[in-house]
Amino acid sequence: MSQCNVICLAIDRLHVGYLGAYGNTWIRTPALDRLAAESFVLDRATIDSPALAIQYHSLWLGRHALCHEHPAIGRPSLAEQFNVAGFHSVLVTDEPIVAEHALALQFSDRVVISSNARRVSADVAASTEETDAAQFFAAACEWLDSARSPFFLWLHTGTLGQIWDAPLEFRKQYTDEEDPAPRRWADVPNRLLPEKFDPDELLAMTHAYAGQVTLVDHLIGSFLEVLDEMGLSSTTLLIGFSPRGFPLGQHRRVGPCDEAIYGELAHVPWMLRFPAGKRVTERCQSLVQPADLYATILDVCGLGPGGQVAGGKIAAGEGRSLAPLVRGEAAWNFDRACIIGASRQRGIIVPAWSLRLSEYELQGAAVESATQQTRAELFAKPDDWFEVNEVSDRCPEIVQQLEATFTAFSEAGQAGVPAEPATLPMELMEGIE
Repeated sequence: MSQCNVICLAIDRLHVGYLGAYGNTWIRTPALDRLAAESFVLDRATIDSPALAIQYHSLWLGRHALCHEHPAIGRPSLAEQFNVAGFHSVLVTDEPIVAEHALALQFSDRVVISSNARRVSADVAASTEETDAAQFFAAACEWLDSARSPFFLWLHTGTLGQIWDAPLEFRKQYTDEEDPAPRRWADVPNRLLPEKFDPDELLAMTHAYAGQVTLVDHLIGSFLEVLDEMGLSSTTLLIGFSPRGFPLGQHRRVGPCDEAIYGELAHVPWMLRFPAGKRVTERCQSLVQPADLYATILDVCGLGPGGQVAGGKIAAGEGRSLAPLVRGEAAWNFDRACIIGASRQRGIIVPAWSLRLSEYELQGAAVESATQQTRAELFAKPDDWFEVNEVSDRCPEIVQQLEATFTAFSEAGQAGVPAEPATLPMELMEGIE
């Protein structure tokens, strides 16, 4: 499938639980639902770090966040690979962290859009065209008007985490008669809720976010229509995904807050729509992470496998092509996803469990006697979708096995060898009775 165009559409801060394709029934997302219906959908994609700059090392260099400080010497980024192959590489973004990333400089062209959140008072827009998101997608469509094939177009918008300026009617459609009237504020909430918080306040924030997601979905629909009208849909690999989720009251967090690596932040949507003649419309439960996009894109475009092989298997932390999964073949080591977060947080997800580890200080009688303690939180997967029931005290042996698996993955990633154990114990794959 060489010489197909490639578009990566990154919608940052898109909550996987707010999409119809992932089970939501009350928010209208017809465009993303259409994209999912035409795509190979990854149901259990997981970030490797909530730090955007670190995650973009994974996306553009194909190495897990745990290994980003020890990149392979001379490894070309995605943009460099496409430049050498004769593609026109372009980055369009409204996120300064992405625009100013060291690897972003390797794109042939960069289009940087200034977000409304940084230049006007935060209030809802009077029309769709005046919104932050509309300006981003207008810039993307404008670039497509003059695009020459083959091209590699990376689109990243952080609008869902920057400003909620969708016209008021977008949030009104989700408000029942007994609900508080929707408010006009457009500032994105970002705080830890008190134990006894006002449910009406949280409901207002939920409706505002739902309205913003609907606006973005509407604009994605228009973008897909442009691709259709230009005849690009049949010749383009389109990848839609979110680099990070957005907490909305789960675990009392609203917004990025302390970037606690629970599912609402770490579990994200991924959809891969292949060019005409290669369409695959399946769903996959394998655990995939950002570095895997690097290897997948190169593989699909015939630019190389990506990732380094050790002993016939891919080294821990190396991006793994999803092409075998798309073809329905067995693939090695898509059974664990490791995450590193701020404040010494770390986590690991396997088919049957999700473990979050966080550090805190246990104070003694004197400050000098403070000791560092680790708090473990364990959730059964995939049934506990929202990670409500914490069960670490009932399954201490599972916690120990997962901690050991995380350590093995981390150490193997630094050494550039496959992680051990190669096959996880059955209780991590299927749970326990």
